[in-house]
Amino acid sequence: MRSISARESLLEHRPCDLRHAGISFGLRATRDPARIAERTGHSVDVMMTRYSWVLDEHDASANKVMDDALRAYGTDVPDTEDDDGDTATQGEG
Repeated sequence: MRSISARESLLEHRPCDLRHAGISFGLRATRDPARIAERTGHSVDVMMTRYSWVLDEHDASANKVMDDALRAYGTDVPDTEDDDGDTATQGEG
């Protein structure tokens, strides 16, 4: 019986997992569902139905960046929760 290398094992038995990881990675890196959908042969609708959770992970950090930018310009921004669930006050930053 021939032994199977780890690489062969992954490629033979888990191609869907590797594809899913690659799509998730591409979406997380580019934040461009249309581009990743095109490259992977999905429609944007399928991409957003199956992989929108990848973008949801970045909502809190994106909101914080935008809030900080608005505060830098002197805009009054309401308090929001940070990633740890703590309330970030307007004066912190």
